[in-house]
Amino acid sequence: MIEYILYHSRCTHRDFSITDLDILRVAMAANSEHQVTGFLHREAGFYVQYYEGCKSKVDQLTQNLQGDNRHYNFTILSQGQTPERLFSNWSMGYSGSTATTLGLEDSDDAAFGCCADGVTRFLQTVAMRQV
Repeated sequence: MIEYILYHSRCTHRDFSITDLDILRVAMAANSEHQVTGFLHREAGFYVQYYEGCKSKVDQLTQNLQGDNRHYNFTILSQGQTPERLFSNWSMGYSGSTATTLGLEDSDDAAFGCCADGVTRFLQTVAMRQV
């Protein structure tokens, strides 16, 4: 079984910042090395990310992300196990709100609580459009 986590957090920097490129550069290399796959979406000051891999690597990544000062209010929306990867072609895919949107303008952290399955499907749809 593949371990997965879906979370959201608040960004500490502006849209279109070089920081996002740095996050992707580091994540793509590290995730490839550790056989972690996933997808990151940024919109309206939020990150939403789904990542998957073996439990020890997912747990370590979660710990790393919780201590990362480029975002705050790290909140797990969903976690568990799945029989196969949802993002097997992505060491770390990325989309911003200019491509497709979750409609998060004027949202608060509570807006995510009821919709983990919908957020995961949204990320899968965006990823498929980018292949």
